[in-house]
Amino acid sequence: MATYQTSTLRRHAHRCFCCLNTFKSILLIALLLLYSAVALASAKDDYNDGVGFFRKGDYHSAIASFKSAEKKGMESAALFYNLGSAYFKTEQYDASKKYFTRVKQYPDQRALAEFNLGMIALEQNDNEEALAHFKYAQANSKDKKIIDASKQTIAELTGTPKRWGAFVLGNIGYDDNISVTPDNLALGVDDTFYNIYASADYVIQGKRQSGWLVDAAYFNISYSDSDNFDQDFYTIGLRNEHRFSSWYTITQLKYGNSTFGGDDLQSFYKLDVQGARPLSGNAKIILQYRFDDFTSKNTTYDYLEGWRQRAQIRYYRNTVKSNQQVYYEGELNNRGELVTSSYSYEYSPTRHTLGGKYTHKFNGSWYLTGDLAYRVSDFPASATLDRDDTRWTLGILLDYRIDPTLALKSNVKYIQNESTVDIYTYDKTVISLGVSKLF
Repeated sequence: MATYQTSTLRRHAHRCFCCLNTFKSILLIALLLLYSAVALASAKDDYNDGVGFFRKGDYHSAIASFKSAEKKGMESAALFYNLGSAYFKTEQYDASKKYFTRVKQYPDQRALAEFNLGMIALEQNDNEEALAHFKYAQANSKDKKIIDASKQTIAELTGTPKRWGAFVLGNIGYDDNISVTPDNLALGVDDTFYNIYASADYVIQGKRQSGWLVDAAYFNISYSDSDNFDQDFYTIGLRNEHRFSSWYTITQLKYGNSTFGGDDLQSFYKLDVQGARPLSGNAKIILQYRFDDFTSKNTTYDYLEGWRQRAQIRYYRNTVKSNQQVYYEGELNNRGELVTSSYSYEYSPTRHTLGGKYTHKFNGSWYLTGDLAYRVSDFPASATLDRDDTRWTLGILLDYRIDPTLALKSNVKYIQNESTVDIYTYDKTVISLGVSKLF
C-alpha cells in the first residue's frame, strides 16, 4: 500500500512539474514576445527620430538614432539605405558602403543601391568599381533620373563626356518704376518688358569640373514703350574649375560690351575667383572675389569709367527639404564724377551688404525662394553734395521644375532705396514670368 501511494504521489508530482515547466515556457515566450514588441516599437521611434534629424541636415544625430533602431532589432531596406546615406553625407565612405551593400539584398532596391555604391567608389577614386555599379544601375533601374545620371557618369568615366553645355532663360514682365539707367537714377516711368539670357560653354581641356572651358553669354531687356531704356550686353571668357584638397575653385576671366538705349555704353574686363569648402552637416563656406574694369564708350557716361572690387563670404547649408544661405559683401569703387550746371556727384561708393536666401522644397517639382538683402552705400563727398544711400531688396521666386533641365518661373522683386540726395530716393516693384532650359 505504501509503495502504491508513493508511486502515485510521484506521478502527480511529475505531472505538476511538467505543468510548471510548460507554464514557465509559455510565460517566457510571452515575455519574449512582449519584449520584442516593446523593442520594435522603441526601434520605430528611433528610426523616426533619425529621419527627422536627416531632414534637418543633422547627419551625425541621424546615424546615432538609426544605429539605435538597428540594435533594437529593426532590419529593413529603408533603415539600411538611410544609414548608408547619412554615412555618405558625413564622408564615412566605408561605413556607407557596408549599408548600401546590405540594401543590395533587396531585389527591388538593388539598382538604387548600385548607383549609390558607384558614388562611393567615385569618392574613393576607384573608377573601375564605380563604372561597374553605374552600368548595373543604368541597365536595371526604372527611375529615369538614375538612368540618366548613370549614363552621364559612365560617359565621363569612359572618356566620352559631354563637352558643351548651354542655358537659356526668357521672361516677360512689368516694372512700375524704370530705374535702370546706368547711374541708377529713379525715373518714375512704368512699362512692360521682355528679356532673354543665354549662355554656353565648351570644355577645351580636362573635364567640366576639373579643366578649362571657354564660355559666352548674352543678355537683352527690351521695353514695350520706352525703347531708349533698352539694354544688352555680351561676354566671352575663359574658365578653370579645379579641386585643391577640400576646396573646389572656379576662376573666370571675361571680356564684354554693353549698350544702353541702342547706343554703345561700356566695354569691360571681369575677373571672378571663388572657392567652396564643405563643412559638417552638409554645409559649406564660399569665398568670392570679383574685379571689374570699365572703359566708357559713350561720353555721356564717362563718369562711370573705372574699376570695382567686391569680396563676399557666404555660408550655405542644404537639407532634404530646404537650403539656406547668409552672406556679407564688401565693395570698393574707383569711378569718376558727374558734373552738372548745379551740382557734382561722386560715383565711387564704398558698400556693405548683408543678405540671406531661403529655399523650401515642397516636393521634387515645386520650389519657393525668399531673398532679402540690406545695403549701405557711402559716396565720397563732392564739392556740393555728401551722398549716403541705404537699400532694401526683397525677392520671392516660385519655380516649377518640369524635369532637371526645364523649369517655369514666377518672380516678384521689390527695391526701396533711401538717399540723402532726393533724386536717388525711390522704390520699385518688378514682376516677371519665364521659362528656363538647360542643355
